[in-house]
Amino acid sequence: MTSNGPSSVRLRFDTFEVDLRTGELWRHGIKIRLPEQSFRVLQVLIERPGEMVSRDELKQILWPADTFVDFDHGVNTAVKRIRDVLGDSAERPLYVETIPKRGYRFVGPPVVPVGVKPAQPSAAPVPGSPSKPRLEIAFLRPGFKRTRYVALVFLALTLLLGTFAARPWRVRPSAPSLAPHIESLVVIPLSNFSNDPDQDYFADGMTEALIANLAQVRGLRVISRTSAMHYKGTNKTLPEIARELNVDAVIEGAVQRSGNRVRVTAQLIQGQTDAHLWAKTYERDSQDVLVMQSEIAQAIAGEIKVRLTAQEQQLLSRARTINPDAYNAFLLGNFHAAKRNPASIAKAIDYFEEAIRIDASYAPAYAALANTYFEQEIWGGLGLGKMQNQVRANTLRALELNNDLADVHLLLAQIYYRYDWDWKRAESEFQQAIELNANLAASYTYYAFFLQSMGRHKEALAAAHHAVELDPLSPAYLSDEGRILFRARQYESAVARYRRALELDPGYIPALTRMADAYTIMGKYDDALACIQKLHQVTGDSRAGSLTLLELYAHTGKQHEALAGLTAMRNDDPLDSLGVASVYGALGDRDHAIDVLEKALDTRSIFAFTFVDPRLDPLRSHARFQQLLRRAHLPS
Repeated sequence: MTSNGPSSVRLRFDTFEVDLRTGELWRHGIKIRLPEQSFRVLQVLIERPGEMVSRDELKQILWPADTFVDFDHGVNTAVKRIRDVLGDSAERPLYVETIPKRGYRFVGPPVVPVGVKPAQPSAAPVPGSPSKPRLEIAFLRPGFKRTRYVALVFLALTLLLGTFAARPWRVRPSAPSLAPHIESLVVIPLSNFSNDPDQDYFADGMTEALIANLAQVRGLRVISRTSAMHYKGTNKTLPEIARELNVDAVIEGAVQRSGNRVRVTAQLIQGQTDAHLWAKTYERDSQDVLVMQSEIAQAIAGEIKVRLTAQEQQLLSRARTINPDAYNAFLLGNFHAAKRNPASIAKAIDYFEEAIRIDASYAPAYAALANTYFEQEIWGGLGLGKMQNQVRANTLRALELNNDLADVHLLLAQIYYRYDWDWKRAESEFQQAIELNANLAASYTYYAFFLQSMGRHKEALAAAHHAVELDPLSPAYLSDEGRILFRARQYESAVARYRRALELDPGYIPALTRMADAYTIMGKYDDALACIQKLHQVTGDSRAGSLTLLELYAHTGKQHEALAGLTAMRNDDPLDSLGVASVYGALGDRDHAIDVLEKALDTRSIFAFTFVDPRLDPLRSHARFQQLLRRAHLPS
């Protein structure tokens, strides 16, 4: 086969990598399942980019002369599968173009060996061409308060707009210019210009909605909510923010709600240069706020020339009207759910139920309610599985209303993973969630937990790290990456991630607890004890981290104290089965440790990734432990 394209064992195009040696397709370090014949077709196409490969040639490559198959059906199926995993379409091809009745052509971005960056368009101006005008206003200079900057821009646009108008308008440059290359961006919190501090939740909700809409665009890396919210009220310049988050562009703006009208001003700024690229003001009735959010996202995608798949165009344009009171309750539910404590979770549930009572057809409210019941099990302290009926009911209702929400497929994946232990269906739903929204950081973290449960540590590490890339200032994702590293036995790296999480939030309880576990297994007992003492200070609860402390006792010759502690908490409910089993394991009492795990397995009150935990290593050679793994269909 003559190859006119790049020659390498591992090739990259867009966000995909192809390993020609192993026949594997990867995206963001996560392996995507692709049948052998589909892979061979893809290989032929990317090795000859821009060149038509005839159907007869594919027939000779895929099926020997003495093979009798329905060739037309076979090649059509192979190409369709390629498009499915790449998020492509025959009508508007991004990667594989059909030449009717003749063959196929790879029309995607440059295919290069891994480790080599594709050539980017030069940012230098064409000689003799006019340069893009720069908005030379004093408040663009570094050091000017960001809130005043947004305020003046909002005021200027408002004055130009005159009065509330139904049609949005656009600020156009007076001369053409070369569009900057933008592959990543962050939406920093939109300012609240409603003259009411109590409306901050509404501005934050609009910010999150814009992030969520843009996140559906596969060709963009969009920074997730937690990291974006880190810059609320910041005085940092936009280039500083862009450098910290490693993004090409920043979106900022303001929200004003007055009566039943909502106005949003958004502007796109080039991160490196602070150059103003685009600005637009939108205004709608409150019931059309979802339509407005979709319009803003589509306008930004069009401005930065990102290519949208047919599916992405459909998702972005599928906006609907909504009862303003229902949407308001939905935003208040999100506001309280983000606090992740028992009282705020209970409030969030009330608000989501109110949103559903007002508008029973709003799928995101059901999905948010199901997710909050999940959170109630963990952060609300109820225990795994206690709210599964509510989770299932609301997830399935959301699915009935909208099958294209990535959040809903992530919920399904967690149901199959947490409750049903149906590994095949769980993985399928994780991958579906990622296909629908490649920027949803939670999908990668939960998928990492699943992958590690299956013993696929390399993929799990890649998925967890990608979640951090999407939300680099989130203590939760940093701590979760640390947990994946810990279970991969990379203890020093795990501790480094916990430390980074604690730099961002010194009182982040999961990071303190997990760091104590890591120090304990590393034999750094003084450091582990210091983490537990810090945990007591942060929570004001001397019982916090008690099982880690008992395990520490078991390792430091205080077996009597460890056993007494276990006896004292025997009737606690819910009980941390992994923690109790770890203490028994550290005491050398393997039978009691396995008793605890067997009971947890019977009641499904334990996470599958528990069985990968290094604290259970003293039990692994025991026949009963191996039998547990077989019962759960987990790798030994």
